[in-house]
Amino acid sequence: MTQYLKLFVRLALIAITVFFLGKTLLANWQEVKTLELQSKAWLFGGAALGIAIAAQVWIAFVWGWILETLQNPVSSSWSISTFLKNTPAKYIPGNFWHMVGRFKAAKDEGLSLESVALSVLLEPMLIIGGALLLALLNTSYPGLKGLSLGLILIGLHPWGINKLWR
Repeated sequence: MTQYLKLFVRLALIAITVFFLGKTLLANWQEVKTLELQSKAWLFGGAALGIAIAAQVWIAFVWGWILETLQNPVSSSWSISTFLKNTPAKYIPGNFWHMVGRFKAAKDEGLSLESVALSVLLEPMLIIGGALLLALLNTSYPGLKGLSLGLILIGLHPWGINKLWR
């Protein structure tokens, strides 16, 4: 019975998502028809898609390394395939289904759920820390750079992570 309920919920979420995408496309179809894409737009779009895919693969590697650091060694192919299979679920309303998918895959793999939870939390923290570091490199206030960098390093240090984890 619960198997049919899960299938129904999945199909309902997909149907609702497709419905809203279709409704939005129909409402704005005249504006979409007026778009003229030049050859450079296709080139830049392809380059952006390539960079986005490379970034997702890199994040999957990092997630695998985090799991390995937490005494859950997994193969690179497993971490990449699991991460990339679950990444599209980020865009389902709620923005947590990709994490649920990774938990489920880790449970099927026999990994410690506590360390998987920590790895799922650490991965975006590292990305945010890296993005903040890049943003700080472009600021002209040296005091702000030092303070912010210190806060980022404290937050990503095991002491800071332990405080947040508790």
